[in-house]
Amino acid sequence: MPRLSGDRAETGSGVIELALVLPLIALLVMGIIDLGRGAWTRHSLEDAVSDVVRYASFSGSSTPQPSTEKSLEAWIESRRPHFDPDALNLVANWSPDNQPGSEVTVVLTYDFDPLIPLVPMGTFVLHAGASRIISY
Repeated sequence: MPRLSGDRAETGSGVIELALVLPLIALLVMGIIDLGRGAWTRHSLEDAVSDVVRYASFSGSSTPQPSTEKSLEAWIESRRPHFDPDALNLVANWSPDNQPGSEVTVVLTYDFDPLIPLVPMGTFVLHAGASRIISY
């Protein structure tokens, strides 16, 4: 019987190794993408809460259109269209009221869904909050 050369006997092993390693590499890449998406969403949430609390501090009860929770939600949705409105929750608190000199506190929460369906973690709730003194 003729003997196979070393090169010919190992040609299938590369394909098998690739088939075993490729799913792990794909999962690793998807995890890195998810981590980046989560960091970007968290940064965007902190930026949005900073902007909305600044807006609320300049639209107190002495202005023609004083801010309310509903107007703050509409303000965020118009300026941050990449947030899913169903996953974004806003809570605003005016202490003691919406008069100049009072404090406004805004807390945003966002339900972040990872792309990797293999990990049974569900959604992550991201939080960001800020406070400012009402100027007008």
